[in-house]
Amino acid sequence: MTRELHTAEEIRDEVARLLNAGRSKPLPVPLPHKLTLDADPFDDFGANWAMPEQGAWSLHREDVKRAIVAVKAKWDLR
Repeated sequence: MTRELHTAEEIRDEVARLLNAGRSKPLPVPLPHKLTLDADPFDDFGANWAMPEQGAWSLHREDVKRAIVAVKAKWDLR
């Protein structure tokens, strides 16, 4: 599957949109960074970016993972 190329801001905004849908208090979402390798060797998604963990995410780990994985499946960082 070919991923679309998007800016860091677009990726952050899409993760935030998915993660914060329906939340009364949105969780913060940082900009992703491009990996030095073509893909993250510690996941099975093959995306070329990662997102630094935020302290506020600790109570919502599964929601965060779902949002990030959904975006990694379709978008690469330009």
